Amino acid sequence: MFGSWNARSPNQPQRDLIAYRAKTESPRRTNRSEFIGTDVTVYVGGGHTAYDAHGWLLAARSPVFEAELLAAAKEKVPGGGVRRHVELQGVESKVFKAMLHYMYTDALPPEMLAEQEQEKKAVAMAQGLLAAAHRYKLDRLRLMCEEMLCERVDMDTVAGSLAVAKQHGCQVLEAMCVEFISRPGNLKAVMETEGFEKIKTSSPQLLVELLMKRFA
Repeated sequence: MFGSWNARSPNQPQRDLIAYRAKTESPRRTNRSEFIGTDVTVYVGGGHTAYDAHGWLLAARSPVFEAELLAAAKEKVPGGGVRRHVELQGVESKVFKAMLHYMYTDALPPEMLAEQEQEKKAVAMAQGLLAAAHRYKLDRLRLMCEEMLCERVDMDTVAGSLAVAKQHGCQVLEAMCVEFISRPGNLKAVMETEGFEKIKTSSPQLLVELLMKRFA
């Protein structure tokens, strides 16, 4: 861990969390979470969106972030401090925002727990967040997303969830999706969904396995 991030008071994590919640729960919040003590700016979406965060927390939660922060560009700021700048590729802004929420609060964003008309968006977010959690070695977040997706396996979600499960080694989710697709009549219906294209693109071998099971 970085020495400059270790030199914080015992109450600093709690103060940082309170500041984060106050900022992100404000009705006037913006994409820049500029709250007290941040020393890292993370750019996502091709650099169009920026989030300020506490480097010590990112490094403590994720070894991948710790390595990226070590290599990050540095900028001297007034008062003798240093701010690091990190640009993330391949992560949507809304997915990173959800991941940042988890890293500070140890919980999924409230909107991911929504029902009815928000269900489809919540599943899509969980699929993207699972991939990000796997990339940044946030194992508990990965399991939380996998559990959420397991509870929402249906005709509309199964193909997309199966593709994500296969790509990121989620064996429980994969088994549940395969079992669902293998039920009589389900494979043909799933093949007509938009999510099935993800299977053909990302896991052609999995498609072969499903067809072999269907016609065995």
